[in-house]
Amino acid sequence: MNFSKGAFICLFLFCLSTGGVHAAGPLSPVEAKYQAEYPALFEKYSKAVTLIESPGRNPAGLKEANVLLGEIIKANLNFAPAYVAYARLTFLLGFDPGQLSNNLRPSYAEGTTDRVQAAARQALNLEPSYADAYLPIAFAHIYWGEFEQARQALQMADALGSKSPWLYLYNAKILFGERKYDAAKLLYQFVLDQEVTDKSAYHHALFELANSYRFSRGYDEAEVWYLKAIDYAPRPSHLNTYASFLIYIRTDFDKAIEVGRRSMELETTYFTNFITGIAYYAKASTIEAESGEYAAQPYLDTATEIFPEMLTAMSQLGNHRNTRHLSWFLDRKIRKTIENARSRKQT
Repeated sequence: MNFSKGAFICLFLFCLSTGGVHAAGPLSPVEAKYQAEYPALFEKYSKAVTLIESPGRNPAGLKEANVLLGEIIKANLNFAPAYVAYARLTFLLGFDPGQLSNNLRPSYAEGTTDRVQAAARQALNLEPSYADAYLPIAFAHIYWGEFEQARQALQMADALGSKSPWLYLYNAKILFGERKYDAAKLLYQFVLDQEVTDKSAYHHALFELANSYRFSRGYDEAEVWYLKAIDYAPRPSHLNTYASFLIYIRTDFDKAIEVGRRSMELETTYFTNFITGIAYYAKASTIEAESGEYAAQPYLDTATEIFPEMLTAMSQLGNHRNTRHLSWFLDRKIRKTIENARSRKQT
């Protein structure tokens, strides 16, 4: 998909309209107000935000941020910035690392988006001109594919003067959701060029730029940006996505196994086992075709140990053009298992 010159100019003007991304600049007007009025609470708030913005999503750090925000709200129910931070944190705590759909859409625990919007709207009740409070509202709409409502929230954030990099990242998410990958790339690259201080935003831009190249079939560029994102912060969900890229696009099963193993060392979830197991199943299939069943057996044994759902693995390999032929290997194995079970039963 080519990005037209006119669309590029409009996007460029949009990037300039808010004066760029808030990198090392001053606090937002609302934050500055609360810093002046409640310095001790604001110090806790700043620490919580630093933990939230860590690119690695350290569970202990997120729990600490949750405790800090709870202490702030308990001390002052009207501390508006804490509600915006809590909205951001709720997405991170509600994220289910064990699930990720084929279109790379993350999964959140039930009720997560409702809690996010409730927290953000509480901040707006306290501070109606709080620009950044519209950002988590926008992301909740993006998650459900409600792009028009998301745009309205982002326009409000822009009009009120938000300098957050998430203003651009969420606009890029909308473009990605509309399959306007070239336009999304421009915004992700724009954020990366600003040297933002929010490390999670920078990491997000790296990873989503890789996804944008992947879905626009720029596979070499996608791999470059996946590796940059992983080098910046090796998050398990990102390693899993890169492993899926290696399996279904590159058909580099050895490297996929290596990446999957690395992900499993960081965090063991259904999805880490799922993607690593599929890499082993695919490798077993290729080895059997080249060297026979005996040579493939160790890989098959490891695959079934990590991810015993062979039927699911067969379905996944069969759903992708580059690996469809490998699913026949698992089909034969499943049929053989069924036949052996029947024979034992008859005996």
